[in-house]
Amino acid sequence: MQISDKIALMLPILPNVAALTDVYGKEKVSVIHFDSHYDAWWGGSQLISHGYPVYRLINEGHIRAADYIQVGLRSSGPDKAGFQWMREQGMRYHNMAEVEQRDWDAVLDRVVAEASEEGRKLHISFDIDVLDPAFAVATGTPVPGGLTMREAITIVRRCVPNQTWLASTWSNYIRHSIPLTKPRSTVPTSSRRA
Repeated sequence: MQISDKIALMLPILPNVAALTDVYGKEKVSVIHFDSHYDAWWGGSQLISHGYPVYRLINEGHIRAADYIQVGLRSSGPDKAGFQWMREQGMRYHNMAEVEQRDWDAVLDRVVAEASEEGRKLHISFDIDVLDPAFAVATGTPVPGGLTMREAITIVRRCVPNQTWLASTWSNYIRHSIPLTKPRSTVPTSSRRA
C-alpha cells in the first residue's frame, strides 16, 4: 500500500539497510545517502514518515552512525539541534556548501574513503530530491541548488567501481520521479507539424 509518494520512496531504506546489517553485521556495511534533507527528524506523533528513517536506523541500532554518510544536504533543516545530534552520534555528512567550496572530486574522495574503511560493503541511497528540481520535477520536496543528471550519473559511477556494492535504492527514486501525466505542449496547435 502506498501511503504517499514520499513515504513510498523513502521507507525502503529502513528495511533494506536493516536487512543488510542483519546479514553482514553492523560494522560491515556503510550507507552513502545522497539527499537534500537529512531525514533524521524526531519528536513527531509517529515514526512512519519520510523524515525519520535515518533517525530510526541509528536510534534502533541497525547501523552505526559513523557508517551512515550523508551527501548533498542543502535544505532548511537540520537546525542547530539536528546538527548537534548528528555530531553526538558520530554521523558523517557533506553538505552542498562543502561541495561548492571543495568540489565534487575532493568530496567524493573523502566519501568513498569513509564508506570503504575496513573493507565495508556499500549501500547507496539516492533520494530524488538531491537532484535540482529542474531535473526532478515530480519530487514532493524540491530544494533548489541540487545536482544535474550528468553530475548524478558521474557520482554514482564514481562510488561503485571499486566497492563491494550490495544494493541501491536509486531505481525506486528515479522511477517515481517521472510525472504520471503527459506534459502539455506549449507550442500553439497551428504551429505543430503533422
